[in-house]
Amino acid sequence: MINNNMKKIGLVLMILLIASPVVALKGVGIKYGLEYTKVNQGEVTCLNYGVYNPWDEDTVIELSADGGLGTYVDRVRSAKVPSRTPSSDPKELSICFDIPVILDSCDVPEKISGNVVAQEQRSSSVSGVGSAANAVVSAPLTLEIVCEGGVSGAAVAGGLKKGLNLIFVAILMAGLVVGLAWKSKRNKFIVKRQLSQDLRNNYMNRYSDLMILHNRIESGDQNPEIIEEYGKIRAELKEMRDRLS
Repeated sequence: MINNNMKKIGLVLMILLIASPVVALKGVGIKYGLEYTKVNQGEVTCLNYGVYNPWDEDTVIELSADGGLGTYVDRVRSAKVPSRTPSSDPKELSICFDIPVILDSCDVPEKISGNVVAQEQRSSSVSGVGSAANAVVSAPLTLEIVCEGGVSGAAVAGGLKKGLNLIFVAILMAGLVVGLAWKSKRNKFIVKRQLSQDLRNNYMNRYSDLMILHNRIESGDQNPEIIEEYGKIRAELKEMRDRLS
C-alpha cells in the first residue's frame, strides 16, 4: 500500500498547469490546471496548485478544501510567497487527499466535489501564535473515487473462468499493437502540445501585464500611453484565445 501511495503521489504531482485558470484577490492568487480527476480508494493522492502574490507585501498562503472534499484532506499545507510573485511564475503548493476504502462495489464509483481553497494567513498575536484568515480564493474540484484499475473482483473472476491463457495472449497482442500506435501518436502530440504550451504561457504573461495596467487605470492614471498599451494587450489576448479555441 505504501508503494502504491508513493507512486500515486509522484504521478499526480506532475499535473500540468497548461491552460490553468487563475483566480486572485489582494494577497492571494491561485492557478490550477484541472477540475476533475480519478483517485484510487485506500490511497493518498496529492495534487499540485500554483499560488502567487503580485502585490507589495509578502504573505503566507495555505491550501485547504471545503464541501465534500474537506473530509478527506490529509493535512493543510502552507508556503511563504514573496511579494510581486506573478501568476506566470507561481510557487507550487500541494494538497493531499487520504481516500479510505469506501466503495461497496468497484463497478459503481463515487464522486465527491468541493473547492480547493487558497487563503492568506496572518499572525493573530504579537508572539505569532495562531492565525487568522484574510483573503480567500478557490478552485473547483471533483474527485471520482474508483478501485485500483477500475476493475471489479467479479469481472476478474469471470475472465479467469473463460481461460486465463487465452486472455493473457490476447492482452499481449493488443498491448503490442496499441503500444506501437501510441508511440507514433505520442511523438506528434508532444510537438503539438509544446507549441500550445508556449502560446498559453505567453497568454498568462500578457494577462498579468494587463492586470497591472488595469489597476493603474482604476487608480486614476489616465496616461495616454498606458491606455493605448492596455488596448493593445487586450487585442493580443483576444487573438491568442481565438488560436487556443
